Amino acid sequence: MSEDGAFTLNLVDVPIEAAARAVLGDALGRNYTIKPGVNGTVTLQTTRPLSEKALLETFQTVLEINGAALQPGPDMITIAPARGAAKRITRSNSAAQLGSRVVAVPLSYIGTAEMVRLLEPIIGETVGLQPIAKRNILLISGARDEINAAIDAVNLFDVDVLKGKSVGIYRLKAAEPEAVVDELNLIFETGEGGSLQNVVSFIPSKRLAAVIVVSSRSKYLIEAERWIRDLDKTAGGTKRRPTVYALQHRSAEKLAPILAEMIDDVVEDDINPTEGRPRVVADDTKNAIIVWGNDSEQDNFSRLIHTLDTVPVQVLLEATIAEVSLNDELNFGLRWFFENGDLKGTFSDASTGAVASAFPGLSFLFQGSSSAVALNALASVTDVNVVSSPSLLVLDNQEAVLQIGDEVPIATQQVRDTTDPAAPVVNTISFRDTGIILRVKPRVSRTGQVILDIEQEVSSVSNTTTSGIDSPTISQRRIETNVVVTDGQTIALGGLIEESRNRTNTKVPGAGDVPILGTLFRNRRDTVGRTELLVLITPRVVRDGHESRRITSELRSRITGANGLIQTGIAVESTGHRIID
Repeated sequence: MSEDGAFTLNLVDVPIEAAARAVLGDALGRNYTIKPGVNGTVTLQTTRPLSEKALLETFQTVLEINGAALQPGPDMITIAPARGAAKRITRSNSAAQLGSRVVAVPLSYIGTAEMVRLLEPIIGETVGLQPIAKRNILLISGARDEINAAIDAVNLFDVDVLKGKSVGIYRLKAAEPEAVVDELNLIFETGEGGSLQNVVSFIPSKRLAAVIVVSSRSKYLIEAERWIRDLDKTAGGTKRRPTVYALQHRSAEKLAPILAEMIDDVVEDDINPTEGRPRVVADDTKNAIIVWGNDSEQDNFSRLIHTLDTVPVQVLLEATIAEVSLNDELNFGLRWFFENGDLKGTFSDASTGAVASAFPGLSFLFQGSSSAVALNALASVTDVNVVSSPSLLVLDNQEAVLQIGDEVPIATQQVRDTTDPAAPVVNTISFRDTGIILRVKPRVSRTGQVILDIEQEVSSVSNTTTSGIDSPTISQRRIETNVVVTDGQTIALGGLIEESRNRTNTKVPGAGDVPILGTLFRNRRDTVGRTELLVLITPRVVRDGHESRRITSELRSRITGANGLIQTGIAVESTGHRIID
């Protein structure tokens, strides 16, 4: 805290609880309470000291970005989970997601709305901007280098000479900035003795490929923008040029063929024979799409890319793989148990056909039950051995693979020189994955249904006894199926029964070894054991960062003994807008 009572914040990756203690408790001396359900981390830094009221409103806005709400009271401030008020960052991009830095920049000479309009054309697409108009504070979120570049731009525009003036930056697609400025000076008569001299000014920026307009009257910015667009369109015409579109979520290598197939739909009817057709090229290094086309074609491709380059949906797959011993009560297998027990569900042969059959085996969709309920029901009547219980977070329409086991060498070919009896045998060896192998590929529909392509294998190695080949035998149980389930429902896959036979010999010491009569003192017992492989899978759709953070916190809570390192602090006073370390 500075001498005039202002505060400078430097909170980096601290939990919300620690941030509230630093801001509300240590800095402001306020009483506060945090309700259950509030979690996550906050990175909040300031470039200049903030007043007490500005600090409180800034912290309130940052909490809203992170899915929490600050509710002031006469004696107590309450922090609770927000209801539909999360992520107010104005630019909907990845930088506005949780986990990025948020820097509070107080403005001195220019308003926040004006500053946002100035920064948007020149800063990166992954930078988020959130104005706090009442306190004239601009929140900038994103990576450190991007925030520093935005702060440099703020220092350029937040100056005394622009106080009380309106400023606009207008990017050009085809025209040269100097040529457009010459035309604008003639149109607006800004030269010496002109009617708008010292009222509106036009500045060309070749580096930004833009025209900067400064005026004491905002209406001239609207008129200037219209003229700039017309002049730029006239200069571009039907001439084709390259434009680079940086992708945020999709792969350029996969998106480029889709766009290439759409060329016939976006191309103009009349094709200039000297320039040919528009082209689409993928830049894998920068994950960008390069489009060669004129203004109209570029606009069509831009809208199409914006529609396709969306945040992918994720699916959390909670799987449980168990071996169930089949005793007298389960003599007919798990299908009979589920069908005649208290659990409610649907088999694969239902008339709806919602659950595809597993071959060989069964598919069972629980209604309102979880995997724990099914395992508890089975454990009450038999022995249940949970082989594995993984949780996998996978992108929509992408395959997730979980493998726990060994690579086993297997001889696939033997070669020997028949002309030389002493020649060695040369073996060709390949490696086979064994153990627990789970492959799942989810596809999420708009209605919340999840289509799962599942391939489950539990394999083990045993000695080869059926032939003289010096190579192990792989014993495996495998399920391949396609199922359709609702978000949060549990699907059970089973029906693969393994039978093992054991022979036990017992005898009375000494007497059991006597020839002929020893058989009276020996006993041989043959036992048969049967186990069935059961796979329980529960898909949970994760559509945004808040839901992903909630699920991650839930998984983290299952791990004991993990303590996070918390770093908080109030930084020393500084002057001017500083660059964030």
